[in-house]
Formats: sequence, C-alpha cells, structure tokens
Amino acid sequence: PKQAVKSVLPVELEAFGLTELALGANVFIGNKGLLPILEVVRVNRGLRRLVLPGNGIKNSGVEWLVHVAVDHPSLTSIDVSGNRISSVSGTLLIYLAHRNPRITEIGIAQTKIDAMVAEQLEARLKANRAAVVLNF
Repeated sequence: PKQAVKSVLPVELEAFGLTELALGANVFIGNKGLLPILEVVRVNRGLRRLVLPGNGIKNSGVEWLVHVAVDHPSLTSIDVSGNRISSVSGTLLIYLAHRNPRITEIGIAQTKIDAMVAEQLEARLKANRAAVVLNF
C-alpha cells in the first residue's frame, strides 16, 4: 500500500485499535484504493471517525462506503468533503444516516451534492444527534 496509508495501519495482525482513520487529500486513494481502507473499517469495530477528504472518491466509492458503514457499531463521523461525488451519493448518505443512527456527522463540503439533498442529510443527522442526547 501507499506509505501514507501504511503508516496509519497497525503493525500486528488483528490489532485494530484505531478510533480514527484519517487520510488527507495528499494521499489520493481513489475508488480503487478505497476498497482496502473499507476492509480496515469493517474489521475495526472501534473506529469512530473516518476522514477521507479530497481523495478522488466517486459515487460508486460512496456506495461501497455505505455498505460497510450501515451496520458499523461505533462509527459516528465520516468526511467525504472535496471528493467527486454528486447528489446520488448524497441520497446514499441519507440512507446511511437513517439506517445507522450512530452516524451524527457527515462532511460533504466542496462536492456536487445539491443544496436540497444536503439539507435533507443535515436534517437526518440532526435527528441522530438529538437521539444520542436523549439516550444519555
């Protein structure tokens, strides 16, 4: 794997203690590089934040991300800002936020997600945040 990706992964097998996986725009993994990252997300049940801004991720990559995150037990925050995604991805992210109420933050700045879809996503995330407050 790219050195920048390799540096955030654990050295020992099965030793996933990450709470945040952050790959900045300087890494640029693209859709193809997203697949192994999503496998790390899937097996790392304690991961809370996934930060992937400006990594060349497209709509199909967001679809794969949603598939992994929908049942994730601890993921609360995802940032896909600055990626090449449209309202198709926005709709998928709304679905994710609806199906996994632990998701309370999704960054979509500097994408092609239109304002109406962004507002619907924010409304769903706001409801998720309110539910988290009620449960404490």
